[in-house]
Amino acid sequence: MAFCLIQILIGQKVCGFFFCLKRYLNYFITGLLIGILLIVLENQNVISDTALSGEITGVVAEVGAGKTEVIKLRSLSVDNRQYDGYALFYGPTEGILPGYRVCIHTKMKAYDIPRNPGQFDLKQYYGCRNIYYSGFYENIEVIDSTDHKLLTAIYRQKSAWINKCRQYLTEEDSGILCAVLLGEKSFLDDKLKEQYQKNGVAHILAISGLHISMLGGTFYRLLKRLGLTFAPAGLLSFVVMIPYCIMIGNAVAALRAVMMLILFIGADIKGRSYDFLSSASLAGILILTENPYYLWDSGFLLSFGAIFAIGCVYPCFKMCGWGQTLWLGISVWLVLLPIQLWFFYETSPFSILLNFVVIPLMPLLVACGFLGLLTPAHMFFRLCHMILSFYQSNLIFPSYITGKPDFVQVFVYVMILCCFCALICRKKYLYSSFCMLIGIFLICISPAKGFQITFLDVGQGDCIVISSPYGHHYMIDGGSTDVSQVGKYRILPYLKSQGIKKLDYVMITHFDEDHYNGILEMLESDYEMEHLVIYQNTDKADSGYQVICTEAKNRRIPVLLFSRNDILKDKELTLQCIFPAKNYSAEKNQQSLVFLLKYQSFSCMLTGDLEKDGEQDFCHLPLEDITMLKVGHHGSKNASNDELLDMIRPEYAVISCGMDNRYGHPHKELIERLNKRKINIYQTPESGAIWIKEIRHRMVIETQISERL
Repeated sequence: MAFCLIQILIGQKVCGFFFCLKRYLNYFITGLLIGILLIVLENQNVISDTALSGEITGVVAEVGAGKTEVIKLRSLSVDNRQYDGYALFYGPTEGILPGYRVCIHTKMKAYDIPRNPGQFDLKQYYGCRNIYYSGFYENIEVIDSTDHKLLTAIYRQKSAWINKCRQYLTEEDSGILCAVLLGEKSFLDDKLKEQYQKNGVAHILAISGLHISMLGGTFYRLLKRLGLTFAPAGLLSFVVMIPYCIMIGNAVAALRAVMMLILFIGADIKGRSYDFLSSASLAGILILTENPYYLWDSGFLLSFGAIFAIGCVYPCFKMCGWGQTLWLGISVWLVLLPIQLWFFYETSPFSILLNFVVIPLMPLLVACGFLGLLTPAHMFFRLCHMILSFYQSNLIFPSYITGKPDFVQVFVYVMILCCFCALICRKKYLYSSFCMLIGIFLICISPAKGFQITFLDVGQGDCIVISSPYGHHYMIDGGSTDVSQVGKYRILPYLKSQGIKKLDYVMITHFDEDHYNGILEMLESDYEMEHLVIYQNTDKADSGYQVICTEAKNRRIPVLLFSRNDILKDKELTLQCIFPAKNYSAEKNQQSLVFLLKYQSFSCMLTGDLEKDGEQDFCHLPLEDITMLKVGHHGSKNASNDELLDMIRPEYAVISCGMDNRYGHPHKELIERLNKRKINIYQTPESGAIWIKEIRHRMVIETQISERL
């Protein structure tokens, strides 16, 4: 019933849409209400949160044309049980075309929720696109080889254009052009992509509404100049732009732009004035009707936020009479700032200036790119190379890490932005400038935080981040053996989301990969570290030691050699190395640096990969009762033996290990030892990240997945 009413409402709006009335606020509010209503009323889909194994059949909806071989399946069936939505499967795609019905014997898993603060939400991102599962396969069986003619033609054309780009351009240039023109980002160079992101111009690497509007509008006007009447010219424009939208993956910005283009041409055919805010609002309603969860999607918010900035904020500056291009850039930046900080935790204040260089050349880049694809004249690709080289030479500005603002900060900023616009309209320029500076300061500042120690979920590995109430930050270990690029996708997002711009001390307990490979990634990404701390008697022939020390030397980061009794003191917070001694020799797990953290009445022992042999040499030291123990070696059966537990008598124990890991961590014997002493156990596979923080002078334990304790 509710859905029918919504459809009637939309139909009424569409019937009288090609108008001159400016009712965009009504449309905007209606779109938001529809999105929220649909979320509340949406029926539960047949989706499994657990892994599904067996005979998986489905129809190929899409075949990846990029670097990664992937197919997207619809009409999913697992052992003859139907499931809703799509699934992505990675494996050989040779000979597979859209429309084929295929069978795969494999396991598919639902996307997991973020396991750490700041981690990208794959479940939400793919859920917006109705993709709920992923899996890998080695062999695929074609049940029905009837292909979808249109989708097959689009796939082949996209593949041909990608190959042409890669043939006539460098790897870096072809990767950018494939992203800009065809929505294919798999060829993008990671370091170059990070440069664009840090400089605040990564939006040009995605298909935007600007591309669609420029291409569709230009094609429509060209057809009219060639003598076609309104209706045939409009119809031909739709015939071209809708398959192009399918080719680039139906990105939300592209969907919005295509809908707005249809309305623009429709208004032109009817001879009515066109209001782009109203058309954008109607496009938003239709997109939210298809999937209301787009309300939480960064692409949706950035795309419609830019439209709101151009239609509502920028007009306030038109009475200034000068620097209109500058005011347009400022308007968009001000509106998108809270969205950018909410999802990406950093911004570049110089992006306003850089966009003056980047955006004016975008139409030329897009035009040259398509002319290069559509004609045999390779000179257009040379022009693309010149533009992209010019772009790259200007990617010299730093980004500013602010952390993720809380909801109150965003709300206050929006209210201040409204006041700013009102003051500008009344020509109160001094007051408006002061007002906006306060708003920017409030949303960019990281609120003062007290003591916090966080055990990140990095899979089979360790990473512990300690924040002192005095503004200093420490990290002990950072690596994983089962999470790819753990530094890039788990550690750095956490640090940025917390507004941690640099680490004062990074301690590596020993040189196993699951303790240092994420730190190596962070060094290579030029994240700021003041000091590195390693054990004094580390084997200097160890490959991990050599690569870390080389990277630290190249970046002029001092390496401090620690052993027992070395200490870092930060007022009430102390971090003391209590093991091993200066000349202690053993297998490297047993040489793990052990730290005792103390802050007021709270204490925590951090044991690296120390096990039974090392603990025996460790337990003769005078040890005291502690609040929390980070269990050694990811919870192996030989870690945290009876003697150590009886000496330190912890109230809580934290185990960091990978979910369903091949080592069987944490072992049953260890859990029994902890339960026997009634120690409260927290495990990263069950709880995700675990943190202890000071709230109103008392320590509180919280976890990413389970409820607050």
